[in-house]
Order: sequence, then C-alpha cells, then structure tokens
Amino acid sequence: MFRTRAFRDIVVVLVLVFGVGSVAMLLAHVSPIDGFAALFDGAFGTKGEVAQTLVEMTSLLFPALGIAIAFLGGVSVPLLPGDPTATTLMLSAVGVAIVAIPELLAKFGSP
Repeated sequence: MFRTRAFRDIVVVLVLVFGVGSVAMLLAHVSPIDGFAALFDGAFGTKGEVAQTLVEMTSLLFPALGIAIAFLGGVSVPLLPGDPTATTLMLSAVGVAIVAIPELLAKFGSP
C-alpha cells in the first residue's frame, strides 16, 4: 500500500512540474519540447555539467533533507515552529548564502 501511494505521489508531482513548466514556456512563446531538451542537456549533457548540477543542488538538498527527517520524527523545526514554509525559505536562503561565501571572498579578497 505504501509503495503504491508513494509511486502515485511521485507521478502526480512529475505531471504537475512538467505541466506547469510547459504552460510557463508556452506563455513565454517557447516550445516546451525545446525548453525541456535544453534544460536536460544543460544539466546532464557532459560529465562536467553533471558535476556542476550536483554541486548546485547540494545547497538545497541538505536543508530539505534535514526538514524531512525532522518532520518524520515528529519534531517541529526549532527556527519557526509550526510554519514549515517560512522555515524552508529561511533555510534555503542560509544554504544559498553559505554557497555564496567563497564567491564573495574571491571577489573582495580574503583576509
């Protein structure tokens, strides 16, 4: 039962993601087939692009994983109890800021 429900949820999410993405591309007068082809080619075209995709996705993966584990354990995230949307946004901003630190140090010089 759990596997069937999980599979159904994944299919529903994928259909929604590609559906909303297609509508957005059509509104921008871009072919959804060309748009998704460019997206997948840019993310998975070469070994270097796959590595860059993994590097960029890591800053989003760890906060999301931490929140998921906390929710599965029945613990509310202590930053903003009872408000998972605001907590997710805040943790995502922290993750992006942490990733941006080396870039800022390179730009302005390290001490």
